[in-house]
Amino acid sequence: MKKIVAVLLCMVLTFAAVPSFAAVRSDDAAFATQADDMAIAAAIAEVEQCMSELETCKAALETAKADLEAAKLEANEAGKVFLNNKSGENFTVEILIEQLRKDASLQQYMNNEDFEAGVASALSVSNLNAAADFVDECNTLRAKHSLAPLKINYRLMILSAVSAAISSQVIAHVAVPAIYNGALGSLGSYVTQYPGENLAWRYSDPFDGWYDAEKKIYDEAVASGKYPGLDTMDAYEVSQSYHELSTQVGHYLNIVDPRNVETGFAHISENSTDEQSFSWDQSASYGEVVTPAEFKTALAQAAQATQTKLSEMKTKYDKAEANVSKAQYSLDRAQERLDELTKEPSDPDNPDEPKPDETTDPSKPDDPKPYDPKPDEPKPDDPVDPSPSEPPTSDDPTDEEVSPKATSIKKLSPSKKAFTVTWKKQTTGTTGYQIQCSLKKNFKSGVKKIKVKKNTQTKKKVTGLKRGKKYYVRIRTYKETADGTVYSSWSKVKSVKTK
Repeated sequence: MKKIVAVLLCMVLTFAAVPSFAAVRSDDAAFATQADDMAIAAAIAEVEQCMSELETCKAALETAKADLEAAKLEANEAGKVFLNNKSGENFTVEILIEQLRKDASLQQYMNNEDFEAGVASALSVSNLNAAADFVDECNTLRAKHSLAPLKINYRLMILSAVSAAISSQVIAHVAVPAIYNGALGSLGSYVTQYPGENLAWRYSDPFDGWYDAEKKIYDEAVASGKYPGLDTMDAYEVSQSYHELSTQVGHYLNIVDPRNVETGFAHISENSTDEQSFSWDQSASYGEVVTPAEFKTALAQAAQATQTKLSEMKTKYDKAEANVSKAQYSLDRAQERLDELTKEPSDPDNPDEPKPDETTDPSKPDDPKPYDPKPDEPKPDDPVDPSPSEPPTSDDPTDEEVSPKATSIKKLSPSKKAFTVTWKKQTTGTTGYQIQCSLKKNFKSGVKKIKVKKNTQTKKKVTGLKRGKKYYVRIRTYKETADGTVYSSWSKVKSVKTK
């Protein structure tokens, strides 16, 4: 009896020391819930960190975009920036324009898009190089008269560009007469106020008229004996003594005037407007002067610097854009992990609820009958070919043509220091054309660019070139879109030799 009691007592003690199954299950559930909460908290923290990194990358992209746009503007305005830097902060393109716009006689020519386009053309790198070449030609002509070469004054180059843009709208001297009457105001202390000026319109080489044609008239006048003392007079004296004759030979006399020592020159290629200003004064207060060769070297260095900066900013922008894509990818993956952890589980108390990968169709009966296809009806597993009368379609925008159609050069006709290019008209999906010519077949340097804004135009004369040189030419179409300018592929390169 005592043994039975002892055994029963041991059994009671044993069961009292073992926790119930319900208690163990409760502890396991609590531990699992705690682990889930920790995983969710970590996933939330990861999402927040990814969002912060994405915002940082987006801010860096905006900064890179602003830097890239500034570099593009600087590259497009490399010529203007170059002249402003050389002329000094007191005499820039912007300051001169602002001052001259105060003159009532100039306002109608300066407050329009044609003026802005003319200034931009005259200050382009290619046209500034052409201007320096024209000064070289002028000095060659002066050498025939044993005269010293003219040097380029940076401030006179700015003055010439603005004056040419004004006179490209009207065949007359407009800016210089206003300057004679004090339009420069306080700026007169930074540049000569009384320059001589030559203007030409629609000439491939303005010296054909300024020098060749007018020299012939001048020589005939001297030989006629009708103008006593003409051969000893300067341009001003001729204008006072023989005014009518001076209107026929004034450009020639400006070129061969021995008192002229400095010059500025502007060439607007779009409408073939040329302007040359002359100065007697070599005062240091009127700005730095250089030879045409020195001018072109300094301009090339400045232009190259802007292209280098543009390339650097493009690389910076591309890297920032890639970082945004990478940060967005990381955020998407982190959000997916968080969604997976927080999605609602299926209800274990409702065994009839379909699993997530199962689908139900209430239109189908619970006990579907065996499939009995009609004689001409394909079985469910048989492939079905699309009807030939209804070909597959695509709404993918990449199927559409993005670039405008290209064009080709039909003919190149040489002329004196110029040539005319004729091309095949291409109006489908185009806005206009861009022409390039260069002395290098690979177009790596010395490229002259001409923009034709009408897509119906098929001919353009390219001026301001060197005599007797072989130029390589190519053309492409462009299309203006909301996102910018899109170009076609280049045409086949052709060559022409100027006369």
